[in-house]
Amino acid sequence: MTRAVASRVASSFGHHAGSIWEDLVRAAAPRMDIGGAEWREVGRWWGTGLDGKPMEIDVVGASADGRTVPVAEIERKAANLPLAKGRKIIPALFVKKTPSRGHGAHIYGPRQVRVALP
Repeated sequence: MTRAVASRVASSFGHHAGSIWEDLVRAAAPRMDIGGAEWREVGRWWGTGLDGKPMEIDVVGASADGRTVPVAEIERKAANLPLAKGRKIIPALFVKKTPSRGHGAHIYGPRQVRVALP
């Protein structure tokens, strides 16, 4: 049974690791300065996008000023979020491996997430 169990664990490990990473990002995001916005009420969002299609955002927050929406997503997808309509979108990407080149202003890796954890 060892091979069967190892195969089953290996096939679902990526999903499990991704879920844990999203939990860590949601815990760290309110303590990070992302685009000058103070995050609060960080969570997930599922629903219908402005384009009428179902969508999911794994990490989205409300800013303290209520005028900006920090979203851990690419800008095109974040712009489709109904919560962001009429507000400034601050897209941020949280990556499991920080790129060695081409860092954008809002790309955060494991080190930044770890430092911001409560």
